[in-house]
Amino acid sequence: MIALASPASLKGVLTSLEAAASLAAGLRRVDGVEVEEAPVADGGEGTAMVLARSLGGEWYEAVVSDPLGRPVRAAWLLLPDGTAVVECAAAVGLPRLRSSELDPLRTSSRGVGELILDALAHRADSLLVGVGGVATVDGGAGLREAIGDALTNTTLRVACDVRNPLLGERGAARVFGPQKGADADAVTELEARLESLEELAPFRDLPGAGAGGGLGAAFAALGGELLPGAELVLDRIAFDERAARAELVITGEGTVDATTLEGKAPGAVVVRCRRLGVRCELFGGLVRDGVPAHALSGVPERARDDLEQLGQRLAELVSDTF
Repeated sequence: MIALASPASLKGVLTSLEAAASLAAGLRRVDGVEVEEAPVADGGEGTAMVLARSLGGEWYEAVVSDPLGRPVRAAWLLLPDGTAVVECAAAVGLPRLRSSELDPLRTSSRGVGELILDALAHRADSLLVGVGGVATVDGGAGLREAIGDALTNTTLRVACDVRNPLLGERGAARVFGPQKGADADAVTELEARLESLEELAPFRDLPGAGAGGGLGAAFAALGGELLPGAELVLDRIAFDERAARAELVITGEGTVDATTLEGKAPGAVVVRCRRLGVRCELFGGLVRDGVPAHALSGVPERARDDLEQLGQRLAELVSDTF
């Protein structure tokens, strides 16, 4: 029996690679089970690591500005085909700030532009940018200030972890501003700032324009193609080909709820497995909204053991049918 361990990250607890390794350890406890680790991502933090795990590549580091302008070291990945994978969160991600520093009225995406410039300096043939997990809601103002016209004639694909528009009830400020430290007054101000960016106006309603605090719209204005991050990543790691060889696929994330099935990586895995006719089991550290999934203990310190036990239990269950 072939089993595929394809989890996303359990944010703040385990990376997707760590979660896949734990599932695989449990699966391998059952005789006759061949295991392949194929962690997944959707354009947020950890996307480059997932692509490196499946495709290889070379890591580079640059000193860039964090969300508050302080110098930090951030990594990007050069794939074997010459594509540079840049995660916006590597430069301006939420983990770069203490909780007391969260303030999207002050934070800037400038570091993203600086990281991309470093990739271009290494003669990357094209760019794949993941926009999720950032601490900014500046509509890419800092990015565009740093990068100027450097992206002219560069193939740019943007992995969006959400499909929200730039403005309105589902927009960057109102939906994601509070997650980044904005109170009600700040949300109103952020919405006004985003609306005032005339260069983004033609792209406001594109699915994904509101991703990354408006970075989606900014990259679209720079000529980028906005794509569903989960689908892009699954295509790049040849997920369908790998899953079609398996009898069991296990996927999941830290919190499984209705949004999991609306474009997140585990939801995309479930849909693809259903289409392929492959058994897929979904787990969550926490499970909400009545989603059919295996609930872990919910205790972060037990996550590794929980996943090992789940892997073993599912391998035993499925192998009994052979």
